[in-house]
Amino acid sequence: MRDQLANRVAGRGGRGGRGGGTGPSDMFGIQCRNNKRVHDAGMILGVGTDANGDVGSGVHTELADMVFCGLTPAEAIVAGTRTGAEILKLDQQGTVANGKSADFIVLDANPLDSILNTRKINKVYLRGTEVDRAGLSRGFTTEARSSDDHK
Repeated sequence: MRDQLANRVAGRGGRGGRGGGTGPSDMFGIQCRNNKRVHDAGMILGVGTDANGDVGSGVHTELADMVFCGLTPAEAIVAGTRTGAEILKLDQQGTVANGKSADFIVLDANPLDSILNTRKINKVYLRGTEVDRAGLSRGFTTEARSSDDHK
């Protein structure tokens, strides 16, 4: 799996990259080493973004990057679920347990076998109720067309 992730990262020129003559691959290497050091030192490491764009797929990329940088898939998943909720003081999210919100996804493949399996989403549950993903997608398409009609 590391080779697969390395090829993905190399194919897009790494991540990051801002000024100072440091290229994207160099910046990703720095981020990778620092994330591993923080984790190995026992510091809290969560998953998150400040992106304005496609936040959903960015989380999958960040999880894969964490594993590429040396965390196990289980450690990356904990960073993206339980630890993220703890950092934000969201006591109803982050784990599946009695009395909590019951927001979770059902996957078609085990993410512990490959972190890339987090993209293989079968079902989504919000507050214990299955989300109609097809209906939700149709709603977005309908809203976009309606918005275009009013221009």
